[in-house]
Amino acid sequence: MGWKDVVKKVQECWASLFEARAIFYRRTNKYSHLKVGIAVPIQLMVQSEFSGIMFTVNPVTNNTDEVSIEAAYGLGQPVVSGELTPDQYLVNKKSGKIVYKFVSTQTWQLTLAGNVPVSKKYQKEQKIPNKYVLELAHIGMLVEKHYGRPQDLEWG
Repeated sequence: MGWKDVVKKVQECWASLFEARAIFYRRTNKYSHLKVGIAVPIQLMVQSEFSGIMFTVNPVTNNTDEVSIEAAYGLGQPVVSGELTPDQYLVNKKSGKIVYKFVSTQTWQLTLAGNVPVSKKYQKEQKIPNKYVLELAHIGMLVEKHYGRPQDLEWG
């Protein structure tokens, strides 16, 4: 992807302010069409060994005492889009311990080069070590404390 592609994608983000769904939402909630904005951060993508999503409140049960971490090999886009079933780890905020673990089988991963197979040796393995699960949960709790409300974070 070159700089022209980046410019095009930023323009698409800006244009999304004027899609039917966004206009309907503003009209329904009485927001001015001219006073809304959109930020489009641009970041250099790096090849991550593993990545995923973290919720500082369990998104399934709404349990505020649990941090939910989902992890997969490679880049996080297939986790975010639901193309892959990631590992899931639940960490209790008070005890700081992993209280639930689901390890999925992952046969492919997204890399900067595209989709590539995961070696059979690693397909059924836990994607991130327990120490990283706990470290991520700690970071999530710090971010939640900083902003004063639950957070939905992507990580790599």
